[in-house]
Amino acid sequence: MTAQQVEKIKYYQREYQKLYGEKLHIDWAFMKDVPKKVYFRKYAPEIPLVDPEKLLKRCLKKHRASLNIIKDRSTRLHMHGHTKERLAVIEFAKRVLNCRCNAQEAANLINRDRSLLYYYASM
Repeated sequence: MTAQQVEKIKYYQREYQKLYGEKLHIDWAFMKDVPKKVYFRKYAPEIPLVDPEKLLKRCLKKHRASLNIIKDRSTRLHMHGHTKERLAVIEFAKRVLNCRCNAQEAANLINRDRSLLYYYASM
């Protein structure tokens, strides 16, 4: 697509939002003839996918950590006094990445960035 074509599409999106009060979603991959990715589990398709929420609950229960402290963005987990919560997040991050769960979903569960999840998994 050329820049003029993209600009025209953006113009149509703005007009649509003014008229109807909602965004006009465009499937860019379909417009560029990009095939949709097919995800499959190569090694163990019969094993169900792991739910990050269940992993979080297990880690919180194991370390007796508080989810409210973990979700509070004003508290820093690397400071002293929050060792239980820090250990729970470290174990949670490692399990999420080892199980190949969705890192963004897992980060949203603890109200943090995905990069912070990778940081704690490296500890």
